[in-house]
Amino acid sequence: MVIGRKFWPLEGGVDYRPSSNPPTKFIASTNGTNVISNVSATDIAAMTAITATNLAVVGAGFAANNLITAIGVDSITATDAMPGVIPGANFIYYDRTRPCAGQDQAISAVLCMNSGALEFYDTSGTLVVFAAGVLVPGAVYYFQIGEVVTATLGDYLGYAPY
Repeated sequence: MVIGRKFWPLEGGVDYRPSSNPPTKFIASTNGTNVISNVSATDIAAMTAITATNLAVVGAGFAANNLITAIGVDSITATDAMPGVIPGANFIYYDRTRPCAGQDQAISAVLCMNSGALEFYDTSGTLVVFAAGVLVPGAVYYFQIGEVVTATLGDYLGYAPY
């Protein structure tokens, strides 16, 4: 049984529902290297707003979580090379700091690292509040996380089976 395969440090003010982080489609070209070229200025601007270190790209024959390592004027560089030369290929990119629709399942459990305050909406929209010191460091809690209202980055680690 897989308990957790994907992990996200939880932070207050972030919506972790996969439906709130949909992938963005774009068209670009591959040349058999790890450079994806002919990316539109609009897509480059949107990717830059997320920042390269938090982006993943999927498409043109490679799997999810191919990380974007650099963003150029009209190109991006990914960790893995794309097979072959494909002009006008379909891609998606997404922010990998939270679950992405179509790529990840919802957070279904939380590992308490440090017992800070935790306040979140579960997937049914119910507000759940724990004061600092209530949850036990090292314990796993099977919470289905929607939007986190209050949490200090590093205090809690959310995870999902896929």
